[in-house]
Amino acid sequence: DVGVVTSYVESCSPYLLSYMAAGLPTVAVNVGGNNELITHGESGYLVDLKDPDQLAMFITILLLSPELSERFGLEARARVIENHSMPAAMRAREDFFRMMAYHTVGLR
Repeated sequence: DVGVVTSYVESCSPYLLSYMAAGLPTVAVNVGGNNELITHGESGYLVDLKDPDQLAMFITILLLSPELSERFGLEARARVIENHSMPAAMRAREDFFRMMAYHTVGLR
């Protein structure tokens, strides 16, 4: 019902991306790049690494609030599709190579 990522050494966790892609509301420890994946209060919750009470509180909120959970899950899935899907990766690579061509030989 809720994706939870408590690893403090694994930022931008593949588990976190999987939960988000599946449309699960997610609570994750605010380490590394997790805050680039989750917007706190919009697509999930970020918690302090050393605050288990905060972790429990946000999990409980999501379990008791089906509408909020659904909204977070939909937003999380949309963020993954927009920023971390294959089409997004292809756009990023295309932009990179276009930029390299411009800087290397002055192409536009």
